[in-house]
Amino acid sequence: GYSGLFPDSSQSAYQFALVNSLPEAVLFCDLQLSSDNVGFCMTGLALDNSTLIAEVFPKNAKTYKVNGEALHGWFSVDFTSNQLTDNVTCE
Repeated sequence: GYSGLFPDSSQSAYQFALVNSLPEAVLFCDLQLSSDNVGFCMTGLALDNSTLIAEVFPKNAKTYKVNGEALHGWFSVDFTSNQLTDNVTCE
């Protein structure tokens, strides 16, 4: 989120970092995939930690086993890229 100025992994944070960095700067991105295999940057597996997805799709939470532990929430692999970009914004 560029030192807390913008939501984590948001387009605003990446654009600000690019404009205010050295020309050769490389940005790190936690890549997630939608169900239609479109990649996007989002920290963490569960989308409900940094988006409004729980409000937009309240009945679409699922539980997956991750590293042997049950993880409950909303996950990018359960949504198309259009569902994510048209309906879910960063908090």
